[in-house]
Amino acid sequence: MTAFAIQTHSLVKTYGFGSKMIRAVDGLSLNVPEGSIYGLLGRNSSGKTTTIRMAMGLARPTSGSIRVFGLDPARDPERVTVLEQLGYVPEDKTFVAVTARKLLELNRSFYRKTWSDELARKVVARLELPLDTMFTRLSLGNKTKAALTLAIAQRSRLLILAEPTTGLD
Repeated sequence: MTAFAIQTHSLVKTYGFGSKMIRAVDGLSLNVPEGSIYGLLGRNSSGKTTTIRMAMGLARPTSGSIRVFGLDPARDPERVTVLEQLGYVPEDKTFVAVTARKLLELNRSFYRKTWSDELARKVVARLELPLDTMFTRLSLGNKTKAALTLAIAQRSRLLILAEPTTGLD
């Protein structure tokens, strides 16, 4: 039997009120098997980011359902378990005003059970990430490298990458 990382059924998300309603996600049904690579492709405003936000429990569906590792990320009491298993690279890579090195240290403290210093060192070396530059002074590409390092080093079951190549050479 196939285990699914993400499953949606007739997923709908609307925003607004009255005649100003916008349907950001319109009846999305999909099954993403564990261990697979899956891309959400579409035009601007087609619901990709909204779907990711619902998978992370940051937005609730208007109707339909979404499951991550069998749990509803916005409603189940065990949703913290879902978040512990997600590595996320956001589209907007704005972090606190610290060095990339300090950002790695901070992230390590949140993922004590799964964080790998060895993996972080390998990714930093491979991506040539400047660790001692203030994050706010990094180029967009280096901010993306830092975000990728954070997501990969926590050894998550599921990586959610929103615009993961933005600014990379």
